[in-house]
Amino acid sequence: FDMSDEEKELEEKKKQAMLAMEGEEGRLHREALERKKQEEELKGKLQDERTKLGQELDKLSGDKEKLELKWVELNETKAPLEKSLEPIVALETKVEQEEGDIEKKEHTTSDPVEKQATEKMRWEVEDRRRAVEKDRWRLEDENGKVNAIIKANSDKYQELLAEEEKAQQRLDEINKNLSVYSK
Repeated sequence: FDMSDEEKELEEKKKQAMLAMEGEEGRLHREALERKKQEEELKGKLQDERTKLGQELDKLSGDKEKLELKWVELNETKAPLEKSLEPIVALETKVEQEEGDIEKKEHTTSDPVEKQATEKMRWEVEDRRRAVEKDRWRLEDENGKVNAIIKANSDKYQELLAEEEKAQQRLDEINKNLSVYSK
């Protein structure tokens, strides 16, 4: 409820009367009670904040664990992808070498029949090279996607670590402040 100006004025006058009449011992006693009340309020606020920080730290720990498990899963996905890329890259190199050899042969021959046969071989090798490149691009794309997720998760993990450190510092500060009251 809102007090009128007159009621506020009366409260203020009553407070002045109390302060004037309480005397030194009464003042010391009242101030001690007020201090104790303030300390209890502060202590309660610190304990509430400590509880919230504890819950926040538990949540951060759980979030970090999820990212760690996801990293393990992604790393296990990535290894076979990289492994399956090796033979494809080797095959691509071999096919490119073959293509180069055929092109040299094509340029050095003047026999039209042999030239036509060589050209046909070159086309077949080009088709094989394109198929191998397509496979390589698909695997590199998949690998790139996995790497992007790993990077995003690592960035998120770094953020969680920073939040965790900040919360832990505040918790240490609160525990230090609360230890003053328990003496």
